[in-house]
Amino acid sequence: EIFYKFTDFFLFVILALVYSDILNIRLGKGLSSVFALGGAGTLVLTLACQDLARRVLNGLTLAASDGFHVGDQIKLGDGTAGTVTYMGWLSTSIKGADEQITRIPNSQLSDIRITNRSRMKFSQVKQHLYFAYQDIDKIPSLLVEIKEEIATTCPKVISDGSRPFRVVWEDYGRDHIKVL
Repeated sequence: EIFYKFTDFFLFVILALVYSDILNIRLGKGLSSVFALGGAGTLVLTLACQDLARRVLNGLTLAASDGFHVGDQIKLGDGTAGTVTYMGWLSTSIKGADEQITRIPNSQLSDIRITNRSRMKFSQVKQHLYFAYQDIDKIPSLLVEIKEEIATTCPKVISDGSRPFRVVWEDYGRDHIKVL
């Protein structure tokens, strides 16, 4: 309420000065100084509020773009990942896997890549498997069994051949090989 009273008073003073200038009321050289001070004050206020205005506009842009909402899992281009807990006009809060909340200014969010994991239609599972050298011959049949089990337990898995089921030899040790 104090803010509204201050703005009302400020507007009243400005209107009084404008009316006195329109009616050519002679207030002396003081009126010219007040207008010059008002112009300089406006310039200072504009420069001071530039970052605030940029954050607000970026917040409105994020809200209007429908890129993510509160509750979505996102990953940012700088590696920050987590659940969006708050989206405001000035900043957005993300809760990471370690339960820490990171508040990011919206002006930074408009300049980086954002991946919304909650809206992904496809995903993949990576699992490291270790095989002893004497079991290398069993790998092809074991992979067929794994593929069949995935297809039966996860009916929405793409099994029409449009997405490959890959196994890659990743590393070897003294007594085993590692596949992904």
